[in-house]
Amino acid sequence: MEDKLKKMVQLHQQEIDTLQAPEFLWERIAADLDKQQNKAATPIRRLWTKPMLRAAAVALLMIVATLLIRQQWENTASQQAFWSRYPELQEAEARFRPMIIAKVRRLEQIGDKALTDALLQDLALLEQDYETLAKDLRDNADNRQIVKAMVENYRSRLQLLERILQEIEKKQNHEKADVQL
Repeated sequence: MEDKLKKMVQLHQQEIDTLQAPEFLWERIAADLDKQQNKAATPIRRLWTKPMLRAAAVALLMIVATLLIRQQWENTASQQAFWSRYPELQEAEARFRPMIIAKVRRLEQIGDKALTDALLQDLALLEQDYETLAKDLRDNADNRQIVKAMVENYRSRLQLLERILQEIEKKQNHEKADVQL
């Protein structure tokens, strides 16, 4: 059969090459392509119109949300249990963190932008050091040297802020005195 077809194509090759498809054929092909593209775009929309699929999607979202909330709660509870073993660290955090926040706010109000940005970068580095120490503390349970270093980190941040604020206040006082003269 193939040989017959092959022979027929070879015999009529010139006729085949010169024939052109009618215009309506190309229009029909373009219309069919448009229909196929529209069909490919709508299946997702059709899926969501089915009530069972919507209900299943909602149930799945609720399950995932519940699992995430539960995991977060368990992590928080385990962290609280871990940090409760270090009352001196809790005390230092309760004492130093509000003072540090207040001094940063004060610095932002009275200091110049460049100085404040540089200081905040330094404080961020100290915060990274603190996080590294906290990770070490979790890895090496009951290591008192790490706890002391963490408390000292808080003190360093507070001292840095206090020194900068004192320098800014001195500078502002000198400028006021110069203006009054």
